[in-house]
Amino acid sequence: MAVVEMIKGIEHWRDRKGDWKAIQNIKDEDKLEDSSVADMVKKAKEKSKEIKDFQIDSLNEVYAFYEVVAEKYGVKKVDFSSAKSLTMISFDGKQKVQVSIQDKIELKDTKMNIAKIKINEALDEISNGENSTLLSIVRGAFDMDNKGNMSVKKLLALRNVETENAKWLEGMNIIHESIMIVGSKSYVRFYEKRESDNKWEQISFRM
Repeated sequence: MAVVEMIKGIEHWRDRKGDWKAIQNIKDEDKLEDSSVADMVKKAKEKSKEIKDFQIDSLNEVYAFYEVVAEKYGVKKVDFSSAKSLTMISFDGKQKVQVSIQDKIELKDTKMNIAKIKINEALDEISNGENSTLLSIVRGAFDMDNKGNMSVKKLLALRNVETENAKWLEGMNIIHESIMIVGSKSYVRFYEKRESDNKWEQISFRM
């Protein structure tokens, strides 16, 4: 929505360059476009808040259900932070609500640099620089994205390399020590089985 200001008694709108234009010099189609965009963005923000509130209410409803069941079996307090997934399924098995709890992980940069040195030394001993596939996997694991972060998933995948090399194992241990869990985030998803093939289909909030 355009920013409006009265200048010398005349209504002015601020344009994309930051300049002020008198209302009589603005085309009707530009006014209509501004009004339409403002209306749609307002509705989008309202809908976004509505969906967010609904997701929060759904999360609380799932947690409340598990607390009721836990209390029935004598568990007074449920530690949801240790759970990775919570699922509720309808009686006929056709609908389900699933909560996924994912840890937010950060890496200690100093230790990661040491781990990289150890692993590179191990590579020299293991392959003498000839195992191009392993070299490519290691380089990919330590690559940084445009925000300067390494992929925790790729780094942890290095544990799948089968070797007894002491430096490699030391490097893996350093990577493990460098991982810090700094929080968690919960996601709630809704599913319904398709009539055609009886497979789960996620109910999406996106177009």
